[in-house]
Amino acid sequence: MTTLEFNKLSSFILHNYGIKLPVAKKTMLEGRLQKRLRALSLGSFKEYCEYVFSEEVQQKELVHM
Repeated sequence: MTTLEFNKLSSFILHNYGIKLPVAKKTMLEGRLQKRLRALSLGSFKEYCEYVFSEEVQQKELVHM
């Protein structure tokens, strides 16, 4: 996960769940989201970000994230 991807996802999580994720939690976030990447057959966090931030998917993914 790149710094840009982490920042984007952590901002999304803060906005939707109220959970702050400092950079020190990057490894934890990567580990937790690996299951979602596998479940969605995505090969990278870049693909996951593209998936999550597409308008038609975003609300559905909130439940799983």
